[in-house]
Amino acid sequence: KYVRTSAAVLGLAMATKQYAWIQVPIYLAHVFFKESGTIRQKTAGLVKKLWPCALTFSLIIIPFLVWDAKSFIEDIYLYPTGALVTSYPISGYGLSIFLYQLDVIARLVDYFPFGILQLIIGIPFLFFLITRQRKEQTISAMVGNYGIFLLVFLFFSRVLHDNYIAYISMLFIAAYAFNASGNDNQQTASL
Repeated sequence: KYVRTSAAVLGLAMATKQYAWIQVPIYLAHVFFKESGTIRQKTAGLVKKLWPCALTFSLIIIPFLVWDAKSFIEDIYLYPTGALVTSYPISGYGLSIFLYQLDVIARLVDYFPFGILQLIIGIPFLFFLITRQRKEQTISAMVGNYGIFLLVFLFFSRVLHDNYIAYISMLFIAAYAFNASGNDNQQTASL
């Protein structure tokens, strides 16, 4: 009933916080599985319902790309991934710190292909979570799966700070609250 509204909010989140992108495949799967009909009909329904996400995202991002696309990409995407000489240093509690402590990574500012690890481990794990979500089409399952996937993604990234752990904890609490309220199926219908 409110999929377009939730799509607009997701577009806003994606434009303002990179880790909201981690929720996109889980959100898409949730909406897709709620659709009825053939795969083609479900896909068409998905596109019709999710245009506010693309519109909201574009309205926020395009002015920055027009202004200075190179700087935008460097600041938003390359800096946190370690792809620049002046990148954000490795820190936090994830695999990156273990690799640094084991001298696999010499300096905290050195580049390491964490993105490859995230793909190798994250994609099969994402398929597992989506399969799990297909069996349990609830908001609590969607939010919980997002929390689990975000934790795995961040563990294999350059940084896993305590504020990320706090955010993930809040996701798990929200998933539990939806489930414990007994209104999860009603809430799913209004998503």
